[in-house]
Formats: sequence, C-alpha cells, structure tokens
Amino acid sequence: MITDQYQVGGSLATDHPSYVVRRADTELYEALKVGRFCYVLNSRQMGKSSILVRTRHLLQQEGYRCTAIDMTRIGSENITADQWYKGVVAELWRGFGLFSKVKLKTWWQEQNDVSVLQRLSNFIEDVVLAHLPDQHLVIFIDEIDSTLSLDFAIDDFFGLIRFCYNQRAVNPAYQRLTFAIFGVAAPTDLIQDRQRTPFNIGKAIALHGFTLEEAKPLAQGFGPYVGNPGTLLKEILIWTGGQPFLTQKLCRLMLDSIQQAVSGDELVIPPGTEEFWVESVVRSLIIHKWESNDEPEHLRTIRDRLDYDQQNSGRLLGIYQKILENTSVPADDSREHTELLLSGLVVKFQGVLQARNPIYQEIFNLEWVARKLSNLRPYSQSFDAWIAAEKCDPSRLLRGQALKDAQTWAQGKSLSNLDYQFLADSQAIDRREVQQALEAARTSEAEARLCEEHRRLAIQAKNVYLQRFLLTVVSVALVMVTGLGGVIFFQYRKALNHRSTTHSDHPLAKAHYADNLRLSHQPLEALQSAIHAAKTIQRQPHRYPLAIEQQVQQSLHQTLSSAIEKNRFSGHHAPIYQAIFSPDGTMIASASWDKTVQLWKRDGTLHGILEHEVPVRNMAFGPDNTISENILASASDKQAIKLWDITNGALIQTLSSPSSTNALHYHPNGRWLLCGGDDGTLRIWDIEQNSLSQTITAHNRGVTSVQYAPNGKQIVSTSDDGMIKIWSSAGNLLYSFQGHDGAISHVAFSPDSQRLVMVGADQTIRLWAVNGEPLHQWTGHGDRIHHIRFSPDGQTLASASQDHTIKLWTLDGALMKTLQGHQAGVWSIDFSPDSQTLLSASDDATVRLWQLNNPLLTAFGEHPETVSSIDVHPDGEHVASGSWDHTVRLWTLDGQLQQTFDGHRDRVTQVDFHPGGDYLVTASWDGTAKLWDLEGKLLQSLGDRTKPLEGVAFSPDGQTVASSSWDTTIKLWDLEGQLQRTLEGHSDRIYDIAFHPYQPYLLSGSWDQTLKLWHVDGTLLTTMEGHNAPIWAVEFSPDGQWIASASADGVVKLWSDEGTLQLTLEGHTQEVTALTFSPDGQWMASSSVDQTVTLWPLPELLSLLERPGIQDYDIRVGFSGTLELINDKGQTITTEHLTELPIQAWADPSGTIQDIQFSPKGRLLLTAGEGRVLNVWQVNQPQELDDLIVQGCQWIGDYLNHNVAVDERDRYLCDDVLSERDAR
Repeated sequence: MITDQYQVGGSLATDHPSYVVRRADTELYEALKVGRFCYVLNSRQMGKSSILVRTRHLLQQEGYRCTAIDMTRIGSENITADQWYKGVVAELWRGFGLFSKVKLKTWWQEQNDVSVLQRLSNFIEDVVLAHLPDQHLVIFIDEIDSTLSLDFAIDDFFGLIRFCYNQRAVNPAYQRLTFAIFGVAAPTDLIQDRQRTPFNIGKAIALHGFTLEEAKPLAQGFGPYVGNPGTLLKEILIWTGGQPFLTQKLCRLMLDSIQQAVSGDELVIPPGTEEFWVESVVRSLIIHKWESNDEPEHLRTIRDRLDYDQQNSGRLLGIYQKILENTSVPADDSREHTELLLSGLVVKFQGVLQARNPIYQEIFNLEWVARKLSNLRPYSQSFDAWIAAEKCDPSRLLRGQALKDAQTWAQGKSLSNLDYQFLADSQAIDRREVQQALEAARTSEAEARLCEEHRRLAIQAKNVYLQRFLLTVVSVALVMVTGLGGVIFFQYRKALNHRSTTHSDHPLAKAHYADNLRLSHQPLEALQSAIHAAKTIQRQPHRYPLAIEQQVQQSLHQTLSSAIEKNRFSGHHAPIYQAIFSPDGTMIASASWDKTVQLWKRDGTLHGILEHEVPVRNMAFGPDNTISENILASASDKQAIKLWDITNGALIQTLSSPSSTNALHYHPNGRWLLCGGDDGTLRIWDIEQNSLSQTITAHNRGVTSVQYAPNGKQIVSTSDDGMIKIWSSAGNLLYSFQGHDGAISHVAFSPDSQRLVMVGADQTIRLWAVNGEPLHQWTGHGDRIHHIRFSPDGQTLASASQDHTIKLWTLDGALMKTLQGHQAGVWSIDFSPDSQTLLSASDDATVRLWQLNNPLLTAFGEHPETVSSIDVHPDGEHVASGSWDHTVRLWTLDGQLQQTFDGHRDRVTQVDFHPGGDYLVTASWDGTAKLWDLEGKLLQSLGDRTKPLEGVAFSPDGQTVASSSWDTTIKLWDLEGQLQRTLEGHSDRIYDIAFHPYQPYLLSGSWDQTLKLWHVDGTLLTTMEGHNAPIWAVEFSPDGQWIASASADGVVKLWSDEGTLQLTLEGHTQEVTALTFSPDGQWMASSSVDQTVTLWPLPELLSLLERPGIQDYDIRVGFSGTLELINDKGQTITTEHLTELPIQAWADPSGTIQDIQFSPKGRLLLTAGEGRVLNVWQVNQPQELDDLIVQGCQWIGDYLNHNVAVDERDRYLCDDVLSERDAR
C-alpha cells in the first residue's frame, strides 16, 4: 500500500498520485497558452501553488520559457524600494538563465540615473525580451499578498504589469510576454491608490473546491479494504466541501485509520458504513481538540486571519454569525465580504455567502463566534445582559467612563448592527443622565457662589450692626442709625432672595450646557437647553447680572444661528432603512428592522403604523393625481410587496414575488410599479390590472437599486456586481456599463433625466450621462455610502454614509455642507418637493428632518471650493467673491450670478472694488493682481508671478493699487499697470494691507507678527508689536483714528492711529481670520476658524479708555463682558464684569470663516469661507432675548410637542410662547 498517497500541505509535484485536476487547471493553462494575463487570487491552502507548478511544467513541455517569482523570497520587512525592485530583477535574471548574457551588478549600477521602476521596465524590455527572442515567456508571481505589507507603495509595479499588457499594441515583442499572479488578495488590493486606474486587466481564474467527479483519483488510495471507495470519498467531500487541504488531510486520516484496523482480508469499511466512519474520524481527529490536532496548520490560519484586523474583526464575525443563523447574506464586493472570502471560512453560492463546509461550521460555530465577540467587546457582560433582557433593560446600558472606553474602542472599527444599537442606546441614556448631572453640578456651583455672596452680606450686616450699636451708645444720629438698619434689612433680603433661587436651574449653567451640546452636534437638545436658560432670565428680569444675561443671549443666538436639524422622529425600536416624503411633502413614511412602516405628519405626529411579518427595507409612495395616489408600496425580506392605503392604513393588496424585493419605484403615471429582486430580476406590476406585466432578467446578482426616469422613458437598475443598466420603459436594454469596482448601493436620475449619480461600498460618488459617459467622480465620506439623491431643483446632491454623516454637494463634487447628529450609519435620505428640507433614516433608530435654510441668515452663491475673500460694491446691491477655485464671481445680494472672472491660475486671495464702483482688483497665488471691468474684461495684470500675492487694495482716490506678497514686499501700481514704488521692511510674507481713509498712509500685517504703518512715499512710520502669531487681517476705522489687527493667536487688538496698543479683545477660541468696521463706526466684526463672528460695540469699548489711569495697564476685554487690567509684569490687577457692553457672538454653520464685510449702509454683514457660499446676516435684526426665545420655540416646537423621547418636564417648555403666537 502506498503510504504517501496523500500529501497534506505544500505544493504537489506534477506527477503526485493525489493531484486533482480541476476546471481551473484547464482554464489557466489554455489562457496562458494564448497569451492571456491571468490571476489566481483565493484563500490559503486552496492549491494555488500546486496549480502553478503543474501549469508551469506543462507549458515548459510545449516550449514556453517560464520562471516563477516567490515574493516571500524577496522579503517584505526591513527592505527598501531599491532592494525590493532589485530583488525582482535578480529573480528574473536567475529564473530565465541570463547569467552569461548580463552581469547583473554592473547593469544595475549603470541604471542609477533612472527610477527603480524604470530599471525593472528596462530590464524586461532590453534584457529579457532582447536576449530571449522568438520565445514565449511566462512570469509566474506567487505569494503576491506578501507585497501588501511593504513599507512603501508598489502600485507602480502593478502599473508596470498593465503597461506590459498595453505595450502589445505598439511593440510586438511584448506579445511574447505573459504574467500570472497568485496569492491571497482581491484584485482591488493590488493598486491601492483609488485615484489610479484599478488593476483590471487579465483573466480571473476561479479556484473552487474539488467536485466528486474531479476528486475520483483520490479514491484509488484507500486500498482493497474499503467496500465502496467512491461512497467513502463522497462522504469525505460532504464534510470538507471539497476544500483541497482538508480533503487531502481527511483522506490521509482515513487511510491511517484503515491501516490500523486491517486484520486479515476482512473489509475494514463495509458498504453502508462510510458515513459513520468518516464522521467518527472527523470528530475524533479534527474537531475534538482542534487547535492541538491542527497540524499542519490550517484551522488556526483561518482563526488568525479573522483576528488580524482588530478594527474590522467584529464586523466580520457579525456577518459570519448571520450566516450561521441561516440569515440570507447576499454577497457583495464590500471589504468585509472580501475578507471573509479570503479567510476561506465562507464561499459564494448562488449570490449569497455560506459556510464553506460542515467542519468549519462545527469548529467555528455560533458559540465560538459569541465567545470571540465577547472577548472583543470590552463591554461584553453588559451587552450580553442587554440582549438577554431583549434590549429593554436600560440598567444594562453603559454610562460614564465605561461608555467612553467603549466608544474609544469602537472608534474606527466596523461593528455589528447590534453593537451600534447598544452603543447608541447607551449614549442616549448617558447623555440624559450627564445632562442632569451637569445641570445639578452647575446649579451647585451657582449655589456656592450665591452662598458666598450671602456670607459676605452677612458679615457686612454684622459690621453695620456693630456700627449701629456704637452709634446708639453715644446717642448720636438716630436717623442715620435707622437708615443703616434699613440698609441692613435690604441687603439681608437681597441675600435671601439670591439664596432662594439656588434651588432652581441656574441660567448660566444651562447656557454652558447648550454650548457643549451644540459643539457635539446635538442641535435640538442644545436649543432646548438654551431656551431653558433664556426663559429663566425672562421670568426673573433684573435678577441676574447683565453679564450673565448677555452670555445666555449669546448662547441662544449661536445655537439658533447654527440650527439645521428641525425635527426628529423616535418611534422605531430598531435601525431604520428608509424614510421618504409623500409627493406633496406633507407626510413621511419610515421603514424599519422592527417590522413596521410608520406614517408621520411633518410635525412629528404619528399618523399610523403598518405592521409586517419581517423587517421592512423599501417603500415608495404612488404619485399624486394618478391611480396610485395615496398608495404606499412596501417590500421586505419576505417574498411579497404590500400596497397600503395611507389615508386609513388599510392593506389593499399583496403582490407575490419569487424572490425578496430590494428596491421599488413608481412610474410617473402611477400605473406601473418597478421592483428589483434579489434574484437579479426586474418585475413591473400593473397597478390598474393588479397583475405582473413584465419580467426582465437583468443581472447575474441581486438588484440593489431601481428607478424610472422622471420623464418616464427609461429605467435604471444596479446590482451587487457593480453593473448599471439602462432600459427603455418597455424593457429593452439600451446601455450597460461597469458603474463601480464593487457593489452599487444606490442610483438616482437627475430631475431632467439626463444624468445618473451612484454610490457604493468604495466610498466614491460617480456622475454619469445616461449613455454611460463618465462625467465626474469624487470621494469625501469615511465609510461606505448607502444612499444618494438629487434635489428636486437639480442643483444639489445629498449622500448618506455609514460614517454617520450626510453630505451636500454641488454637481461638480464640491462639498457644501456636512450634516452631523446621527449616532450610527445613515441608510436613507430624501428631499422635500421644494428642496428646502432633507429627511434621513439611520441605524440609530431615528428619522431626522433637516431644514437647509436658517432663520437668522440667508445663504447664496456657490463656488466649488473655499471662498477666500468678499467685497461689497459701493452701491450696496452687489458683492464679489474670490475663491480657491481660481475664479472671482459677481453676485447680486439676492443671489443672482452676474459675472464670472476667469484668468487666475491659482487660488484667489483677495478682491476689492474701486471706490467709484467701475473696477475690481483681485490678488492670487499665481503671483498676479488683475484689474477688471465689471463685464469681466481683464484690463491689466500686475506682478511678476514669482511669489504668491495675498493682499490687494485700491487707494481711497482710486488712482493706486497696492499688493502684498510672500516676497515680504508691498508694491504700489498705477491703473496703467506701471510699478510706482516698492515698500520693504517686513521679514516674512505680508498677509493683508489697508489704506487710510483720508491720509496718504498704508497699513500692513505680516507673518512676522508685526503691523507696519507706511507713508505711500515708502517711508516707514511705525512698527506695532504685540501679537504672538502671524497677523491675518488689518483695518482702519472709518474715521481713520483707530487701527485693528487680527491674528492667528486668537485675539483682536485695537491701536491708536499712531501705533499705540489700546485694547486686546479676547473670546475666539482659534485663529482670527478677518475683521471689518461698520461704515458708521458703531461696530467692529471679527471672524475665526472657530466658525464664529463677534460684533464688538466700538463706542462702548473706546469709552473704557476714558477711565482715569486705565491706560497704564494692558487692557483686555472678553466677549462675555469681562474687563481685565494687567500690569507690566503680566499680573492681573483687577477683573470686572461690564454691565453695559452689548457684544454679540454668532455661530456660522458653514464652517471656517475666511472673510467678512459690512454692506455700505451697515445693515448687512456678509461672511464666506469653507462653506463655499456667502452668508448674509441682518445686523439690525431684533436681538432681544424675547425675540430669540420666540424664534427658538418656533424652530423646536414640533420636536417638543411630538417626539416621544422628550422628557415630559420639557414638553411644555414653549407652550406659552407658541400659544401667544397662535393667538396673534
């Protein structure tokens, strides 16, 4: 008997008796013979190296010249790019036997003047192909996955392989060269830079497990003691699923068992006992104590692969857990599914993932998965208890540090849906309890301060009492004594009144808490807390110091000005997969994993619940004024589509389908309902006839998204295979093309039916023409994108992602806004019919309503990139904006684009109108300042293009243009473009310049942290020092008596026109980017990277300078109304709360602010920056606390009245305000 009949592990020799020839052997051999590039990428121990050895042997027998490069021989640790590429060249040199042709060391040194990649390319063309003429060459590359751990990118290496393929068209010599790549990787792994063309050449050779027919030669090794070797082999394959390594191992174990049981000529395994024998061997020698029996290592390799990436192992195990629970998991090209397949643990079968074989299922079973997940989770004990309590016991949720630790652990990981729900629920309850604790702590702090005040007043009362006693003893001034007694009584009563208020919510604590909530993207809760604080002030006027009232008012204003989330619906108990508006926008439907569709009115009133037997994933409202008006179609994992009457919640009809329905969409005429199935089929139902009208075999894998074009003439469908297909409404295929590298999550038509946008697991948004022409693509999300929508007006795209965010984009891919607030992945979004509101559904079990316009500001204009500078025309009706997109645009103040100025080659840094309004001057990093007329005609180009320009300004008389540069100089030009003068003195780039309104002076601020005041004749008048970081903005006051500067040190400084520091204004938490004065000199505005605008009341600030002796100190004013005097030793001498200092602080929701400008009449303040739009604020709009409370309650009223998660104590917060409004 042959004792080495079966080889377990390692590459099999071509003549080994247990070599199993599979379909892949033939495919690879035939493909390489005709010159196809091939790759065999699969999990470990699937026989890749053995098929390489055999194919190489067969090709060599037919005269092919072959070599194999094992990448592990070259190495992947402690190796440089030079060493690695030289190693590849050395393997080719050795493998093709070029020793006598080329001296490798000399050749390599002669190539030192080119890159290592080009050396490899030259070696292939000038050495390999040149010295091996007229021979077909095949290069086998094995263990390609070892290159993935190199410390340097080798995208160029795979790019070179593609180059060799493409060169066949221009150099016939390359037609003799073929590559075959083997390893444990996915094709998308080979070129990791997503901006480069993916590795999409060659033929993929699928390597499957042994079939019974293929494996028949293995039965010959069992010898004469097995009654039916074929049946025994069949039972072996049932246990191994044909996995090559396991099959060889189990055959070997069976052979060993047979040999040990041989006694005479008796059959060891009689017919009919094969199943028993195989199961006994499997359980005793493989499954039992599997980790110690796993030699050579196989099962531990699978385990270690799952453990390798701690960031994603939880997600992988969660998906595998679903597979073991017999939940259908449609296979896609996501990273998680790819990793599971490469581990070898699962296979794709008929479009779904399933465990590869029963051995894996027995070893890596549900108990093992639960144990691994428990070990991964730092909160496993709490999680398990929460699951055991059917997710209904809040005491099992995490709080405090335990929650922080869990969130830190979860950061960047891909977790199961249950983990996300557990953490989201924990965060919600922790937030409520922390809110209560913070409020209590701040109340206690306020109480302590008030108690200290009471103690001080008590001491004062005691002193007054002693005075009274002494005065009584001497019998003097009885009237005075009586008066003092009255004073004592008044002070005592005042202290008692302060004391009595300490048990209620202190408004300052509420305001601080609102600020924290706002910064943590919880806008509704922030507004709720800010209104609480404001109403406490409102109920007790004159009770609190003015400084506290101002801080509360600022907190409410900032929270309201940054508000985007308008309402939240919290009725579901599990992840929500879709939320949609009804066609008229008055009703909302949400579909959830909790097996319900919930119907809502827009104010959050629950209209009805539509019960289902299984989780609901898709819905569609029938169009208005059609046969399907007021009908909602819903689809779930069950093979049925339900039609509901939304007016009364009645089930109208159930449409049976052979497969689960993944997507639904109505034809605009309402008669046809389009459904995309898990079986790759499109089905069109006739709603009028209640029948299936048409079935289209569309895709090889499950359909992920379908839609009728708005004009009703076309259908689009997408699939897990990344294909997108365009059909006529009659079902004829018009176009078919590869839309994504992986699965497509969603596709949408533009309102004009001319374009398509699609998203998927690769985090890329792609815009196509309907004929398949790619228009644009971009990225921006941090995780897979689930959904994408055009706004009904066709101007905006919205995308929803697993990274918890929603992003709004221009059609050319510029990010307009990011909506944050969801605590888990966002599955679905939908625009209201007027494009003003966005609806979102999330794994956090909430539906959120986002109002895209804010009550306190108007936004208009649109640049693809950051807006760096703005200037308002002297007529007050137009504004110019300069952008990083290299353009300048002229707008009316109602948002109409009048002109685009093209001509700069780099980002525009500053724009300035001519005093007469006829011209515009712009500065750019391209090193030029350009003079334009308002029709967009370029009149002059100023500058030598050597260094970027930062600042530009017209002189008050309009005859001179000043420009500032990175070359540390200021240049003065006339309008004919002639250089008049150069001002030198700064030691670093000059960021901003400004002319004096009346005198021939010029002001400059530089990165050398100084301001300089110049005469326009070039004389340096004075240098101002005091900032601790680069100066970003400088400005003269309208009367020319004051100078203001803004710096990256976060402060604004006010100087006299002679250069003496007067005031330092504090309050911004990050760099101050810009400042401006109102034309009437009443306000100075500053903006910051912290996304805030502060309005400083200039007359009130200047009045501080009139205090006797105050100018002996460094005077610092905070926007909370604090005044600090600091001596020359840096010591704070006194701190005072100013009671009459109406400073305003606004939060800009668009992002970092780059520039601000007042309108000529001072009624408007414009801001622009990262948000790529221009925001217009009403400076004279009511800022009284009462007005802000009304606006806040109008914003939050629906949420308070109807959201089930609102605390009952807060539900009536705004009732008095809203009832007064309704009465009016």
